[in-house]
Amino acid sequence: MNLTNILMIVVLPGILALIGAIMIFSSVRARKAAERAATWPSIQGTVTSAELVTHRHHNSKTHTTSYTYEPKVEYSYSVLGTTYTGKRLAYGPTSYAENKAKELMARYPLGQSVSVYYNTEDPAESVLNPAAPNTTTLTVVGIILCILALALLAIFLLTSL
Repeated sequence: MNLTNILMIVVLPGILALIGAIMIFSSVRARKAAERAATWPSIQGTVTSAELVTHRHHNSKTHTTSYTYEPKVEYSYSVLGTTYTGKRLAYGPTSYAENKAKELMARYPLGQSVSVYYNTEDPAESVLNPAAPNTTTLTVVGIILCILALALLAIFLLTSL
């Protein structure tokens, strides 16, 4: 077995497994944070800034360009006389397809009164939607990558014997 075969057996499946594990870990972490936030009290706040940021992604191999959209919303709220500023809409991925991003932006126009969920132990920690949307997709893709890594490892091992 030469060095190239060893690298193929270890590196490619290892990278896929690592990416898959990170995706799974991130989605589980976001869900746990959302569950915790769902127990927080809410208070009225006000949207102080709302902007839709466009992210351009260019694939140099296929010469294609795609876009994702990130709603950036800031809001202010007061807890026991102290004013705080928050930026978190929800837990999990923050970029969306254009339609979904515009739908989110329509909910949070500048000056809009919003319910802000805040951590009573650290009132600076807040969220507008105590949920973790899009984490199921992240989990499924992570699991698929891990399974693919195992399959590749098995194929590489079986063909190198």
